[in-house]
Amino acid sequence: GTSAENIVVSLSGPLVLFRVRVMELEGVKNKEGLFGELLTLNANDLIHGSYGIEGDHVVLTAGLPIENLDYNEFQVTVDDLSLALTNHYENLTTYREATA
Repeated sequence: GTSAENIVVSLSGPLVLFRVRVMELEGVKNKEGLFGELLTLNANDLIHGSYGIEGDHVVLTAGLPIENLDYNEFQVTVDDLSLALTNHYENLTTYREATA
């Protein structure tokens, strides 16, 4: 599975960016269904982040302004992304083909 240990945090100008690779698109048999699921989760289930496509991976990303960023905001964002991964990962991976 994927968890908080995989979240990459970086600086980009005035933003702190959070990014985690969720799964590879290779082997996804129903991309349209997967993309619909990701958009639905973005709209209904995510507060601080959103799913997207980066190259051949589904990623979960978030951004916070670095100005006045405190540890609690940072931790809440990491916790939210971790909770999303915990809640969504198993369902999202059902779109992959079963491996022998």
